[in-house]
Amino acid sequence: MTLFNKKSMCVNGSLKGIKRIELAVFNDEMKKTLLGKETRSGCRIDKVCESSEPSGEVIFKEGIQSKISAEMNKLLFWDKFYPGLTPRVINYQEKNRNASVVMEFLPGYDLKSLVHRRNPDLYKAAAAALFKTLRELWDSSRQPGRYSVGFMNQLKKRLKEVLIVHPEFEKTDIQLENRHITSVYDLIDQVKKVEKNIQHPFQVLLHGDFNIDNVIFNNRSKTIHFIDVHRSGMGDYVKDATVFMVSNFRVPVFEPDLRRQLNHMIDRMYEFVRDYARENEDETFDLRLALGLARSFITSSRFSTNKYFAGTMFERGLELLKKMAQAKSVETDPFRLKKEILFLPTRDFKFQNE
Repeated sequence: MTLFNKKSMCVNGSLKGIKRIELAVFNDEMKKTLLGKETRSGCRIDKVCESSEPSGEVIFKEGIQSKISAEMNKLLFWDKFYPGLTPRVINYQEKNRNASVVMEFLPGYDLKSLVHRRNPDLYKAAAAALFKTLRELWDSSRQPGRYSVGFMNQLKKRLKEVLIVHPEFEKTDIQLENRHITSVYDLIDQVKKVEKNIQHPFQVLLHGDFNIDNVIFNNRSKTIHFIDVHRSGMGDYVKDATVFMVSNFRVPVFEPDLRRQLNHMIDRMYEFVRDYARENEDETFDLRLALGLARSFITSSRFSTNKYFAGTMFERGLELLKKMAQAKSVETDPFRLKKEILFLPTRDFKFQNE
């Protein structure tokens, strides 16, 4: 059921018609309220061309009230904190248990589609704009403190979805120094013992679902925009960075030239985030990077039915977990990532033949 008609949809960019949301002074309590919930998208989305917006296009989204309302709250938060980075809310309405939101359509290319355009200059411009935006976002939102790490809990929650697609991944055969492990669940529990002693020294505002198709580059304005920020919140910048890197890795493109572009973007993100860690004296960066990559490699294997490609991602995640599980102390056994694990060889054609 559509909750908007043409008249109520075209509100000239104002927030007229929004119910139950107070656009009050932005304070810490409001920040906690807006950032404390995560939602999953199960909504209908349409691009609507009849609008008084300058571009003539808006995005219309309809679904369960709690999900739509939560997503709108996040968009309003981002508009207060970093105006222009995410779509503006144009209108919002509720009816019974459903709700609808009309939001700004952001023109440009998502970074995933940009790979296929075969335009290296455009790709480099997008990367430069992305890292400029991330630095500004992280610097302006950074909150110092000591924060615990939760990569293994996230991995354990999502592992069931992986094993539904690839049940053969559950069993493994790993000999640690003092234990023989036969299940990936057991391996995760071993790594959790190491992880509990790791903290990150500050938190920043995260996208929360930082896949490359949720990042838009506007070539005319040379600006970056974020979409689908419903999982955003304060947390470890390494989380967004590792999700981004693996979302490049898992793109099912095996043509050498295109693969080199993906590898290049992964490399750029790796160097950017490592520099950021050094600048901010982040001593546990390498450990958290390994944990985040392990989580993202393993959970990303569920997106591919190509057994060889999925197995490649899963095995890379296992390799990182094995090394972490064998660490006697996070202080005496500092982890150093071998950079090669981030890249898919550009001449490995086994993926195409599966």
